[in-house]
Amino acid sequence: MSRIDQSTLTLVGTEDPKYYAELACRIPNRRPLSDEKLCSDIQGVDEQLSQRLRALLDAVADISLRKRGNVSATMASVMDNKGTLETQVYIAFNHEDDDAASSCSDHLRSVFDMLSQVPYKPHGVDSSPKDISKEPEGSLTEVCRAIHNYSFDIFAYRVNKREHKLSTIRRYIEQDVDGFTPNQRSTLLLFLQHVGMIIEVVANAQATKQLSAADMRMLLAIYLFWTHNGLLPKDGLADNVAPLLDYADTWLAENYNIGFQLRRWAVKIMSLVISADRLLTLTQSRRLHKIIKGKFAIQPLPRLTTTPYRCNLSSENIRVALDAALAGTTYCTAEWDERRESFIARLRNGLEGSEVARWEPTVHAELAMITAMFKGELQRVLPYIGVSKLSCIMCTHYIQAFNDVTGVRIAVKGSHGKAYPGWFWPNLPSCDGEVREAFLGLIRQQLQSDFKLHYRGRVSVGYDLPGLELVVTAEDIKKLFALRNVILDD
Repeated sequence: MSRIDQSTLTLVGTEDPKYYAELACRIPNRRPLSDEKLCSDIQGVDEQLSQRLRALLDAVADISLRKRGNVSATMASVMDNKGTLETQVYIAFNHEDDDAASSCSDHLRSVFDMLSQVPYKPHGVDSSPKDISKEPEGSLTEVCRAIHNYSFDIFAYRVNKREHKLSTIRRYIEQDVDGFTPNQRSTLLLFLQHVGMIIEVVANAQATKQLSAADMRMLLAIYLFWTHNGLLPKDGLADNVAPLLDYADTWLAENYNIGFQLRRWAVKIMSLVISADRLLTLTQSRRLHKIIKGKFAIQPLPRLTTTPYRCNLSSENIRVALDAALAGTTYCTAEWDERRESFIARLRNGLEGSEVARWEPTVHAELAMITAMFKGELQRVLPYIGVSKLSCIMCTHYIQAFNDVTGVRIAVKGSHGKAYPGWFWPNLPSCDGEVREAFLGLIRQQLQSDFKLHYRGRVSVGYDLPGLELVVTAEDIKKLFALRNVILDD
């Protein structure tokens, strides 16, 4: 987009939701308001099937991306057509400049064609789906390879992002005497060696951006080793389990002031494997395998049009927004003046001037999906939005406001609590005013919560894992490296 005089851009004021996005993105490590209502089961679907459908839509969103920086969202309708289940998946992207929108349909159809060929093995009426990850050969290797090669740029970025810290962390762990047991230390060092192997594989594949079947088998073997030995939970994305990597993160932070998170890196490296594993597992779901084996269609949605804008982040304007958020509380009294000014100074930290311009604002994928649904462009969709990344704080509050106003109960996976500059408000003419009012109420509550945390300070919570014993036997190590040698000679 060609640049024009910034002064000609629309100036958004402190009553505009986009203004609060500019404030929210300047607050790191916030504590989001409860999003429990949004993380509920899919309305009209029982709990077990709801969990399966949510896993399916989240996995589809995750494997649809081609380059980092993009985000996708999915919704689906499922219909019975003369005994054949027909699934229509709608998908939206934050950005369309990496050709994901034009290529994802063929890619996803190819993946689901592979999934439909996986034999269904009944395992009992009430039992959970079979854990496909225990069988790394065959179907899982094929599906994983297709997903990783389509999203190679994302995979390579996630693998290499923290490479420069690898040797330093290894040295600290090798020199440790009291922080870990011998078994824990050997496990962590083996983990770092695995990461080095994956980095080498990515480097060798950079020219073609294609992983071989041998590369994929090695990656799967490492993933199984990590989950089997407690480096990651059995569900790699579980957030209610504290494995050894969490303990190591706390130890590094307390002893060497390293805020880098090994567990987060491990999950990022294996995120596409985790999605593939989930999809394979769903082929063995008694209630979902018929959907996967039925007809499957994908419809990408066009990116919504936005207009550039500017906003004034002067101390005076921020004070107006903050006062609106704190109205009716004791925080607006004179005795709180100094702390309010401190909070305002924090929001302005790093700004060279007062005005910021957003030349290419974006309606986030979740809100593009809601807009299309509201306009009748999506037919009979399940009220759940699958996402490739947890929703930002602005989208979470928008969806909650939309639900409160319309009576619809759209569910999402949850929020990571961050906000992004250039967030854009979607256009829903018939209920825009009501949604805006409800949204402003929620985002002001969030700003008030952010203010409270600012003056109280955050309390660090570490992981206390006394007696954590993870056994890595010599036989385990021999098996892994025997596999590696076979792979490298393949």
